[in-house]
Amino acid sequence: MLAGLFHTAFLYASRLHGFTHAVIEVNPRHVGFYQRSLGFEIVGEERLNKRVNAPAVLLEVPFSRIDEGLHRAGHAKASGRASSLLLHGFPPGDESGVLQRLREKERAA
Repeated sequence: MLAGLFHTAFLYASRLHGFTHAVIEVNPRHVGFYQRSLGFEIVGEERLNKRVNAPAVLLEVPFSRIDEGLHRAGHAKASGRASSLLLHGFPPGDESGVLQRLREKERAA
């Protein structure tokens, strides 16, 4: 489910609106997961998020890396070599349908 949500956000931000990077703030104990599963990199030192009174780390990933990862994921699925959350995104053939539905939702809003 997380892979589908992230894939949808990627398509919406990169393909529909031309953004080039995703930036997220996570608890330090979750950094490794986002690095391994989606290719995020640390771009800021650990700080206290005062809104939630918890430590936080700023991460970013270029959408070009996500796009490459989705392409490689299709080949890894076919060969049985799998380790990325991107493997659980939409199949390449389904992206156009997802994009069309996103465009329709955006026009209706």
